[in-house]
Amino acid sequence: MLATARQDLARGNFKRALAGAETVVRSNASASQRASALLMAGDAAFALRDYPRASGHYTAFLSSYPTLREAPRAAMARGWAKLRQGDIGHAQWAWSHVADEFPGDSRAPLALILAATAASKVGDRTSAQVALDRLLAAYPRSPYVQAARLQRALLALDRGDEGAAARELGDAIRTSGTAAVKDYAAIASAFTTPGAEAALESAAQRAPAGGDSLARFADAVIDAREPRTTPPLLHAVALVAASERGWTDPLVDSLSNRLIDEFPSYGAAAALLTRVAAAAAAASRWQVAARDYDKVVARYGDTPAGAGVRLELAEALVHTGALPEARDQLRRAALAGGEESPRAWLRLAEISQTMGDRREALAAYERVPRALQRTPESLLAHARLLQETGQVDSARPLLQTVARSSKGETASEAACVLGRLESERGQHAMALEWFASAVSAAPDSRWGRLALLGSGDSLAALDRGPEALAAYTRLLDALPADPLRRSPAYAAEREVAGDAAYRSGKLLHAAGRHREAVDRFIIAAAFFTTGSPAYGRALVGAVQSFIAIGDRTAAEAYYQQLQATGAEGSLLAEARLSLDSVAESSALPRGMR
Repeated sequence: MLATARQDLARGNFKRALAGAETVVRSNASASQRASALLMAGDAAFALRDYPRASGHYTAFLSSYPTLREAPRAAMARGWAKLRQGDIGHAQWAWSHVADEFPGDSRAPLALILAATAASKVGDRTSAQVALDRLLAAYPRSPYVQAARLQRALLALDRGDEGAAARELGDAIRTSGTAAVKDYAAIASAFTTPGAEAALESAAQRAPAGGDSLARFADAVIDAREPRTTPPLLHAVALVAASERGWTDPLVDSLSNRLIDEFPSYGAAAALLTRVAAAAAAASRWQVAARDYDKVVARYGDTPAGAGVRLELAEALVHTGALPEARDQLRRAALAGGEESPRAWLRLAEISQTMGDRREALAAYERVPRALQRTPESLLAHARLLQETGQVDSARPLLQTVARSSKGETASEAACVLGRLESERGQHAMALEWFASAVSAAPDSRWGRLALLGSGDSLAALDRGPEALAAYTRLLDALPADPLRRSPAYAAEREVAGDAAYRSGKLLHAAGRHREAVDRFIIAAAFFTTGSPAYGRALVGAVQSFIAIGDRTAAEAYYQQLQATGAEGSLLAEARLSLDSVAESSALPRGMR
């Protein structure tokens, strides 16, 4: 009967084989015959997918004959029978038992990786890690080592240890390449496909394959089409590529985009692509950054969680020149609420200001909480906008904050503007203090020079003429070499220098120091643009000073120069009046002059 049952099993007549083997089991057969019958009954029941019956026969065999040569195979089969019954926890225990009881058997490494897979499926990551670690330590030459490394990479990724995930998977790729994916896919398939388990043990005879490129490995992962592990494996491949080549590598970008496009439910996809976008932004690859951020935003939607990504998208769009699109993203981020909303309102105000939309900029600034930490540059831009719209009193505290808390040109500008505001209110003593701060903060900057000019004006208003003259002179002396250069880059410097020379000329003229005044007026004319009103005023001053020192010829020459440049009628009239007054004085008898 036993021989017949064996023939039926070999021919695929599993029902007859099962009936015959069970008959032998119930008979008074010898121990060796009963052992063979139990094993054949288990195999026949398994083939018929009667897994509880198969599990019972395998368990009976192992209980009675644990030392027989077929025991390891029976133990492995019992694990599969338990898995097919849906008792994955018992299957894990059965495979662990194989490695514990038969460590020298060729099936032990496979049993460990199966136990790890089963543990992972029920969420027992600790047991899975232990089984995989044991496989690598005890069976370093097993063909399943690299598949085990792949599984360890997934476990590391699951617990957030990206460095370990990249190391484990990188080693598997370099050592066995796509073979690790095939082994892992075969295990996954065996867990879900009855009959696929038989192919696993044949892998023990396969020689390890060589390493493959990351791109080829990624293609193999995709081709495996294992829905549960394809996304995290692609994620891990991206991490390997990032660790070896950097986050701006095209493969990293491609895999991250593929994850979010093809596996939108994979929770880590958006975070991964956000990192890729951030790396692109850091490398000034703004088009790539904008594309990737935009894709992430599409997944998050208008939620507080997505506001931060919208902000980054807006910054990338700003750098690509797409200001209207950037402003739209900022509006949506601001209105979404959440912790990023204050920063979004601030950036919306700044971008709207850049675009010339004062109304929206002011409205957005009003929504920025006072507690928000802002840069001096942001406060200064806000103050400029308030000044432009006539809200000087609102601008003043912002300027004071900037002047007192920052350094360099930013502080100098704020202090200089405050000095001007105080001067306009007639508070010249206070204006002098702010001007001094501006000069101290950035003496060689445009604002430092404007502050020196303002200092001279305030000193003059306080009737401190010598000190005012000293301030103007200091400004002129501080100019860089060749200030007469006519390039646009020097236009602002020439204007400030011209004002300083002209105003010092007026002071000298009023003090009766006409020869010195002449020099200053001529210098002022050289700084100003020919034909401009300021140029005309400088020539008028020169005419008047030449008359004061009795040099009518020079005065007439500068008057002619004034006429030639098409000066305003009022300036010509003023210069002509000075010349005519000298002529009338000369016509009077000596005693009447």
